[in-house]
Amino acid sequence: PAQEIVNWVSTHGVDLVMMPSHGYGPFRQLLLGSVTAKVLHDASCPVWTTAHTGEVPDLAHLALKKILCAVDGTPDSVNVMRAAAALAKDLGADLRLAHVVPGVEAWPDRQMDAEFEEQIRQNAKERLKELQATANLDLPSCVAVGSVADSIAEEAARHGADLLVIGRGTIHGTWGRLRTHAYGLIRLAPCPVLSV
Repeated sequence: PAQEIVNWVSTHGVDLVMMPSHGYGPFRQLLLGSVTAKVLHDASCPVWTTAHTGEVPDLAHLALKKILCAVDGTPDSVNVMRAAAALAKDLGADLRLAHVVPGVEAWPDRQMDAEFEEQIRQNAKERLKELQATANLDLPSCVAVGSVADSIAEEAARHGADLLVIGRGTIHGTWGRLRTHAYGLIRLAPCPVLSV
């Protein structure tokens, strides 16, 4: 099925694929459906995913008034920011950026003090300002230190995000075709995720 979807996308000039991911049950929440994963990996257009459940979706999210854009701080973030900004403008939605400095939660406690963590945050905030300047944007942003997927999910919930926008890299890029944390972000997000 995934290959058929990807073929249809390429031969019919599709602009957006919308599909559910497996999101039910404690074990299934750890998985991303193989069809969804393949489409995310191979589709040339943005892919909108949300957990497949038997429950009626939260109607508050349908308005799409608050968008959170997760960025990794690389130059590729500029295109993700621009895509999220264009969508937010078209929808009349508020847009906020979020960045997580990963891996620091595993450092020994003696190496990680509050002052050092704050310096990491400030460096990341400065980098985001530089990237926003490149993208000709000036957006509110938040920087967290810790697990990428968990922290972004927390930020999305804290800000009441109706949509999370994330990026997908190139096949030869540092993060591979689908960025390292994308599956976790999709699984844990409290709202739909648009991968651009």
